[in-house]
Amino acid sequence: MGKLACSAIWHRAVAPLLQRILLGVVFAIIGVDCAWASVRHFDLDLTAYLGLAAIAFALLSGGLYYERRRNDVDLSAMLFS
Repeated sequence: MGKLACSAIWHRAVAPLLQRILLGVVFAIIGVDCAWASVRHFDLDLTAYLGLAAIAFALLSGGLYYERRRNDVDLSAMLFS
């Protein structure tokens, strides 16, 4: 088995799991922030959160594009991480 074949097998098997784990971490952090804000009654900087969310969405979209359309697993992994 060549290096390219092993890389493709690893990418199909492990990458979706890692993507789900990273997405779970993001949702957990958002949940903790919202719970903390509701208990301690402080104001969140909504514009900063929306800016970070827009950047994260752009990187996620780019990662999905390069994974599914362009078939460039290295660039896709960089954008996802």
